[in-house]
Amino acid sequence: MSALGELAVVELDKAIGALRAIWHGARARAAGEAGVPHRSELPPEILRPWLPNIAIVEAVPDAAGVSRFRVRLAGTAAVSFAGRDLTGSFLDEVTTPRLYPITIAPYLKAIETRAPVEDDVLPDQFLGGEGTRLPVRRLVMPCTSNGDDIDQFVIGLFLYRPESQ
Repeated sequence: MSALGELAVVELDKAIGALRAIWHGARARAAGEAGVPHRSELPPEILRPWLPNIAIVEAVPDAAGVSRFRVRLAGTAAVSFAGRDLTGSFLDEVTTPRLYPITIAPYLKAIETRAPVEDDVLPDQFLGGEGTRLPVRRLVMPCTSNGDDIDQFVIGLFLYRPESQ
Protein backbone atom coordinates (compact mmCIF):
# COMPACT_ATOMS: atom_id res chain seq x y z
CA MET A 1 0.00 0.00 0.00
CA SER A 2 1.30 3.50 -0.77
CA ALA A 3 2.18 5.91 2.02
CA LEU A 4 -0.83 8.03 1.11
CA GLY A 5 -3.09 4.99 1.26
CA GLU A 6 -1.84 4.09 4.71
CA LEU A 7 -2.25 7.66 5.92
CA ALA A 8 -5.81 7.82 4.61
CA VAL A 9 -6.88 5.42 7.33
CA VAL A 10 -5.52 7.55 10.18
CA GLU A 11 -8.07 7.79 12.95
CA LEU A 12 -8.26 11.54 12.73
CA ASP A 13 -9.91 12.28 16.07
CA LYS A 14 -7.45 10.04 17.94
CA ALA A 15 -4.39 11.55 16.26
CA ILE A 16 -5.52 15.16 16.73
CA GLY A 17 -6.68 14.45 20.29
CA ALA A 18 -3.38 12.83 21.23
CA LEU A 19 -1.35 15.73 19.84
CA ARG A 20 -3.58 18.27 21.63
CA ALA A 21 -3.12 16.35 24.91
CA ILE A 22 0.66 16.31 24.46
CA TRP A 23 0.67 20.06 23.73
CA HIS A 24 -1.53 20.86 26.76
CA GLY A 25 0.67 18.70 28.99
CA ALA A 26 3.74 20.56 27.77
CA ARG A 27 1.93 23.88 28.28
CA ALA A 28 1.18 22.95 31.89
CA ARG A 29 4.93 22.56 32.44
CA ALA A 30 5.76 25.77 30.55
CA ALA A 31 7.13 28.83 32.24
CA GLY A 32 7.63 32.25 30.74
CA GLU A 33 5.67 35.05 29.20
CA ALA A 34 4.65 33.20 26.06
CA GLY A 35 2.21 30.93 27.93
CA VAL A 36 2.90 28.15 25.44
CA PRO A 37 5.26 25.18 25.61
CA HIS A 38 8.90 25.58 24.84
CA ARG A 39 9.65 23.76 21.59
CA SER A 40 12.02 21.46 23.50
CA GLU A 41 9.00 20.16 25.47
CA LEU A 42 7.80 18.48 22.25
CA PRO A 43 10.81 16.32 21.28
CA PRO A 44 10.75 13.71 18.51
CA GLU A 45 10.52 10.91 21.08
CA ILE A 46 7.10 12.14 22.23
CA LEU A 47 5.92 12.80 18.67
CA ARG A 48 7.27 9.53 17.25
CA PRO A 49 3.90 7.97 16.27
CA TRP A 50 3.11 11.02 14.15
CA LEU A 51 6.57 12.08 12.91
CA PRO A 52 5.75 11.48 9.22
CA ASN A 53 2.81 13.87 9.66
CA ILE A 54 4.72 16.55 11.57
CA ALA A 55 6.16 19.76 10.22
CA ILE A 56 8.00 22.44 12.16
CA VAL A 57 7.42 26.02 11.07
CA GLU A 58 9.10 29.11 12.47
CA ALA A 59 8.03 32.74 12.45
CA VAL A 60 10.85 34.93 11.17
CA PRO A 61 10.36 38.70 11.46
CA ASP A 62 11.35 40.68 8.38
CA ALA A 63 12.94 44.14 8.47
CA ALA A 64 9.54 45.72 9.14
CA GLY A 65 8.84 43.29 12.00
CA VAL A 66 6.20 41.36 10.06
CA SER A 67 6.48 37.60 10.51
CA ARG A 68 7.23 35.36 7.58
CA PHE A 69 6.77 31.65 8.08
CA ARG A 70 9.56 29.22 7.15
CA VAL A 71 9.30 25.44 7.11
CA ARG A 72 12.15 24.12 9.24
CA LEU A 73 11.24 20.47 8.90
CA ALA A 74 8.67 18.50 6.94
CA GLY A 75 7.83 14.88 7.71
CA THR A 76 7.56 12.35 4.92
CA ALA A 77 3.75 12.53 4.79
CA ALA A 78 3.85 16.33 4.58
CA VAL A 79 6.34 16.02 1.71
CA SER A 80 4.02 13.53 0.00
CA PHE A 81 1.03 15.84 0.38
CA ALA A 82 2.92 18.82 -1.02
CA GLY A 83 4.60 16.81 -3.77
CA ARG A 84 7.97 18.25 -2.74
CA ASP A 85 10.07 18.95 0.34
CA LEU A 86 9.40 22.48 1.54
CA THR A 87 12.11 22.39 4.24
CA GLY A 88 13.87 25.76 4.26
CA SER A 89 11.15 27.47 2.21
CA PHE A 90 9.13 30.47 3.28
CA LEU A 91 5.40 29.92 2.86
CA ASP A 92 5.02 33.21 0.97
CA GLU A 93 7.47 31.86 -1.64
CA VAL A 94 5.66 28.56 -2.23
CA THR A 95 2.03 29.67 -1.89
CA THR A 96 0.10 31.77 -4.38
CA PRO A 97 -0.73 35.33 -3.30
CA ARG A 98 -4.42 34.34 -3.34
CA LEU A 99 -3.89 31.40 -0.94
CA TYR A 100 -1.21 32.91 1.30
CA PRO A 101 -3.55 34.78 3.71
CA ILE A 102 -5.62 31.61 4.13
CA THR A 103 -2.49 29.49 4.56
CA ILE A 104 -1.08 31.62 7.39
CA ALA A 105 -4.41 32.39 9.11
CA PRO A 106 -4.08 29.45 11.58
CA TYR A 107 -0.57 30.58 12.53
CA LEU A 108 -1.75 34.10 13.22
CA LYS A 109 -4.73 32.81 15.20
CA ALA A 110 -2.44 30.50 17.22
CA ILE A 111 -0.24 33.49 18.05
CA GLU A 112 -3.29 35.54 19.05
CA THR A 113 -5.00 32.85 21.14
CA ARG A 114 -1.86 31.10 22.41
CA ALA A 115 -3.62 27.81 21.70
CA PRO A 116 -3.68 25.13 19.01
CA VAL A 117 -5.74 25.85 15.90
CA GLU A 118 -7.26 23.14 13.74
CA ASP A 119 -8.50 23.55 10.19
CA ASP A 120 -8.92 21.78 6.89
CA VAL A 121 -6.32 22.73 4.32
CA LEU A 122 -7.90 24.12 1.16
CA PRO A 123 -8.66 21.35 -1.32
CA ASP A 124 -6.40 22.75 -4.04
CA GLN A 125 -3.34 23.14 -1.80
CA PHE A 126 -2.48 19.43 -1.76
CA LEU A 127 -2.99 17.43 -4.94
CA GLY A 128 -2.30 13.73 -5.36
CA GLY A 129 -1.70 11.77 -8.54
CA GLU A 130 -3.78 12.79 -11.52
CA GLY A 131 -4.78 16.02 -9.77
CA THR A 132 -6.79 14.29 -7.04
CA ARG A 133 -7.53 16.75 -4.25
CA LEU A 134 -6.27 15.51 -0.91
CA PRO A 135 -8.37 16.27 2.19
CA VAL A 136 -5.81 17.26 4.82
CA ARG A 137 -6.55 18.30 8.40
CA ARG A 138 -3.98 20.63 9.96
CA LEU A 139 -3.31 21.19 13.65
CA VAL A 140 -1.11 24.21 14.35
CA MET A 141 0.42 24.11 17.85
CA PRO A 142 2.26 27.28 18.92
CA CYS A 143 5.57 27.04 20.77
CA THR A 144 8.39 29.28 21.92
CA SER A 145 12.14 28.98 21.58
CA ASN A 146 12.99 31.78 24.01
CA GLY A 147 10.20 31.61 26.62
CA ASP A 148 8.72 34.94 25.61
CA ASP A 149 7.60 34.92 21.99
CA ILE A 150 5.55 32.48 19.95
CA ASP A 151 8.07 31.86 17.21
CA GLN A 152 7.72 28.17 16.35
CA PHE A 153 4.87 25.86 15.50
CA VAL A 154 4.55 22.10 15.55
CA ILE A 155 2.14 21.20 12.77
CA GLY A 156 0.22 17.94 12.44
CA LEU A 157 -0.94 17.23 8.87
CA PHE A 158 -3.31 14.31 8.40
CA LEU A 159 -4.85 12.93 5.26
CA TYR A 160 -8.33 11.66 6.02
CA ARG A 161 -11.38 10.25 4.36
CA PRO A 162 -13.99 13.03 4.17
CA GLU A 163 -16.65 10.70 5.55
CA SER A 164 -14.53 10.30 8.73
CA GLN A 165 -14.54 14.03 9.40
